[in-house]
Amino acid sequence: MGIRGTARLTASIAVLLCLTIGPVTDASASAGSIKAAIGSFGSRILVAEGHVLSAAGEYEASKDPAGVTAAISQSVSVLAALEVKVARQPALAPRVKRARSKVVHGLHSVIVGYEELATAFGEKATEPEAAKVAAAAATVLASAGRKELSEGVKLLK
Repeated sequence: MGIRGTARLTASIAVLLCLTIGPVTDASASAGSIKAAIGSFGSRILVAEGHVLSAAGEYEASKDPAGVTAAISQSVSVLAALEVKVARQPALAPRVKRARSKVVHGLHSVIVGYEELATAFGEKATEPEAAKVAAAAATVLASAGRKELSEGVKLLK
């Protein structure tokens, strides 16, 4: 998978988070606070991920990684803020503790994957082979993070 495909894969995080969080009314208070924390970041994640995708498209035309790395940096800051907010939410029941842990670890994997992706975009012009390795590592991390996020969100239902 290429660098642009990796960007598309990791951008699906926004859709996963925004669409899988349902109503909070029937959940326990701690699960509800985690859902509310995730839901409150929905629009910010969508905007940040949209910027990453559009910057990746612009990169294909200009071959200048500055726009992509800036967009990825902004997305990382949004995801890191969400990670901190979720980590601070109370989790009383064991199921909710496990869910919170999975969501936090999943977000962390996605963040590290994004950082690897930014490295890949920066290296693509000078070291294409190193960029492919970094993009592959980013894909693996993002996929693992996405899976863990999905599992954590399912535990919150």
